Amino acid sequence: MTSGLLRGHRDFRLLWVGETISGVGGRVSAVAFPLVALVVLDANPTQMGLLTATQYAPVLLAPMVAGVVVERYRCRPVMLVAHMGRAAALALAYLLWIAGELTMTWLYLVAFVIGALTAAFDVATQTYLPRLIGRDRLVAGNAAMQASYSSSQAVGPGIGGALASAIGSPATLILDLVSYVVAATGLILIRHREGRERLAGSAIHRVPAAFGFVLRHPVTGLLLRHSIVYNLFEQAVAVAFVVFAVRTLTLSPTSLGAVMGIGSLGALAGAILGRRAGQRWGLRAVLIAGKGGASVGLAALVLCHGNGVVAVATAGAAFAIYGFGLTLVNVHSVSLRQAITPDHIQSGAFAAYRTMTFVAVPVGAALGGFAAQHWGPRTAIAVCAGALVVAWLWFSVVSTHHLASRLAALKLASDHACEGKHSHDRHCRNPRLRGVSQAPVALRIATLEHARP
Repeated sequence: MTSGLLRGHRDFRLLWVGETISGVGGRVSAVAFPLVALVVLDANPTQMGLLTATQYAPVLLAPMVAGVVVERYRCRPVMLVAHMGRAAALALAYLLWIAGELTMTWLYLVAFVIGALTAAFDVATQTYLPRLIGRDRLVAGNAAMQASYSSSQAVGPGIGGALASAIGSPATLILDLVSYVVAATGLILIRHREGRERLAGSAIHRVPAAFGFVLRHPVTGLLLRHSIVYNLFEQAVAVAFVVFAVRTLTLSPTSLGAVMGIGSLGALAGAILGRRAGQRWGLRAVLIAGKGGASVGLAALVLCHGNGVVAVATAGAAFAIYGFGLTLVNVHSVSLRQAITPDHIQSGAFAAYRTMTFVAVPVGAALGGFAAQHWGPRTAIAVCAGALVVAWLWFSVVSTHHLASRLAALKLASDHACEGKHSHDRHCRNPRLRGVSQAPVALRIATLEHARP
């Protein structure tokens, strides 16, 4: 189904190709950007934490602003501005480096701009995808986008590490700049035209409704609580690991890129196998397994020693387990939330969920930098990854007692909705869930509340 969507839908193909290319550029920057701070500007662990926190701080506001705009008007202009704005920010960083004027203050500013535009772009993209391909193809569309993201993760870090070693990390940022321009060109070539969705009432007034929906929905509430805790400690581990890899393991940029590239193969496998796993085992089992891999994988980073092949292989394997688990979760949870959110708060609910879950990211980044500087990076990783494992065990227990029964009740309500004039159709489904209803228990949920977690 995914390959058919790519072959048969020109506009989706343009979007997908653009996002694949910009994804590679983004993963190149994911290696190069922190190396600019660590190697070129000699940043300490606390400054590294603040740099990451600055990049994610706009998530507190930017998603809601973008959500109001795309909910009422069009998504593509927001996406185009985000691409070109990020290209301009990277160009500024490179020119400042050429002029010898690049400082951590400028790097904080560039990170903030990129973070704000990325947050806005993600809200617009999640809202645009159902409009572009229809809800009945959402799982196939999201699986293709996840595969694109995972593929870029697999090749981007290696390219970034090699280029950072060959031409320097600041110059490597140019590749990301070019990728944003290419992705923007693909958006311009899309023929699909969005209508202006003049929904009743003020978009601003629907923001509390979006937050209320996300908080009150029984399934979303459970996912939200775990995601907040996960993002807090996952980002702490991410910051501490960069310091650990460069300062403790003394990995070169090429080796660091190799670690991230090897790890991304797990994410690619998760994107390829995620839909099939949901069909075979059901949503709750996939969520528990995925969250477990995403937690235990990061905990395994404490086993890394030395600075040679063994260290690269150990860290790469740990990130592969992490990437596989996280992608399993993303393939299904994003499709599920898209499928059962009411149309009038689609973008608002996504922005609300993203805001509440990502608010922990800058805090976690600052925590990781502080812990790495005062406890040492290995201890910081051990403590924060241990917290992730505890949160996963909590989610597993709570979901066993609560999530399964709620999903079963929602499934029963969906089955009752098929009675009456459609009772002769044994394949009756809520049409909004047609693309995601093949997983055994999990994804036939929408009819009860005509909504999404």
